[in-house]
Amino acid sequence: MAACRVCLKRMVLVLAMLAANAAAGFDTRWHRDCTGAVADSLSAQPHAARLLLVGTFGPDFLFSLDVIAAEVARWRQAHGLLVVPGLNGLLAANPADDPELAAAARASLFLHFDDLQDGLIDNQAFALLLDRLYANTRSAVADYGSDPHLDEDSRRCLVLMTVGSSLHALQDFYCHTNWIHRDFAGLGVVETPASPPPTWFTFLEFLRQHNLDDLNAVGVRIQSGCFTADPNYAGRSTDGLPKTHRVFAHDNSYLRSDGVSQARFHRAGPVDGEVDPVGHMSVAAGVASRGSLEWVRRLLADGQAGRLLAAALAWRQPALVLDPAAAAAEACDRVSALCRHFDGDLLPPESAAEVDHLLSFDPIQLIPQALRARACLPDPTAGYWRLYVKHRVLNRLAAGLGDPATGRYCLVLAPPTQAAATALGGSSRRP
Repeated sequence: MAACRVCLKRMVLVLAMLAANAAAGFDTRWHRDCTGAVADSLSAQPHAARLLLVGTFGPDFLFSLDVIAAEVARWRQAHGLLVVPGLNGLLAANPADDPELAAAARASLFLHFDDLQDGLIDNQAFALLLDRLYANTRSAVADYGSDPHLDEDSRRCLVLMTVGSSLHALQDFYCHTNWIHRDFAGLGVVETPASPPPTWFTFLEFLRQHNLDDLNAVGVRIQSGCFTADPNYAGRSTDGLPKTHRVFAHDNSYLRSDGVSQARFHRAGPVDGEVDPVGHMSVAAGVASRGSLEWVRRLLADGQAGRLLAAALAWRQPALVLDPAAAAAEACDRVSALCRHFDGDLLPPESAAEVDHLLSFDPIQLIPQALRARACLPDPTAGYWRLYVKHRVLNRLAAGLGDPATGRYCLVLAPPTQAAATALGGSSRRP
């Protein structure tokens, strides 16, 4: 009985953390722009680029499905709509009582680089998370891309959406931690305090060149905000700041969380966030973009996974009146606009214009979807999400990162020298 009570308490804690994260929301503009820059740099075919974008949205979408469903229902009622373009099938594909969906939501908890219950205790822990995320991505791409039980289109969809979801996690490493606040100039990794921060792999290469084996003794302490359901949590970072997600996150242009500016906590780094929050956010997005491109290039150079990914990025589709991938990608933006988390609650002009476009529907364009809904015909965008959940993309990416039952990381920390050797000589190896 005692063991049952402990299990119940743990499950309640995990559910509370999931609800808290859903309430915190997600800002898709920056994830979309970072992943879009990768697709452009690699000359990905349009269909492939859109599936990368859909995959990038996946960790947040499955985490926040209840919030999304409520907002879509509210919007439909307010505007007298049968459907919202691109969203009816997206939501219908993942009913709230689906056990596979519930498992994916729990797995997604570990794909945002938030400090869950103070589990990311040092630089080693971040190195292990990044190393395992890369290994899981490579393994999943190789398995999905060669699965004989799937047709070729499904294999390529899964490859692209898997890589997109891994990019979401990587981008959150740069945007949910104090990475851009660290003094890389003082360490010698970059030239001046105003220089753009290095990527993780550039940092590891610097350590290799200078024979610095202990990741925890290099003068740069990486931390992220703690995501906890405890309202009395009072943890502090090594800089003396509140060690919470809302303080640490670089999620939107004006560095706001729950309607309150957090810019005063972002004064360190190349751009003072209190003086220029948009400039500070752009620094975080810039290193996330560079890191994302570096991540995909390493995958492309990594044996079978690289060959399968290259083929998927070159996937040409015939011209279609409605490309389901395009509709699904636009639906991702529309979801965040409906939930008021496209780019924070205070929109800069360029984001405001996009939100106006996303939420301004021409009734004529709704007729085909309205007829489809009345006839109970499938929305073509729903197939991507069914495939994504059924084949457990997020579960594969989060394997070995944490325990879904407790919401804790399950990192077995190696001695510093061994951890550094793993990071420097394993998945972080230069091609």
